[in-house]
Amino acid sequence: MAGVTFAQPAFYVRWSCRRCGHTGGLAKSNIPINPQWNEAMMRTLFDSLRTKLVQIHARGQGCLAAHGDFMLERGCPEDAEIVGLV
Repeated sequence: MAGVTFAQPAFYVRWSCRRCGHTGGLAKSNIPINPQWNEAMMRTLFDSLRTKLVQIHARGQGCLAAHGDFMLERGCPEDAEIVGLV
């Protein structure tokens, strides 16, 4: 039993803001991703991540971006330096 782990692999999200032009954002999430999720489930996940990023981006960069201003895609840790946890 010593070799058993319950930790989920990290899910990395690359993001940018259309409103202020910020690019190169990379966030790490501890949300467990199931390979059997369908498109609707992944859209719900990305919508909730956008909502959280609106708050984080407003505090960090002072940008008053709306939910639709964020462009998200799946990333990997080699893409950029990770700034925070979503």
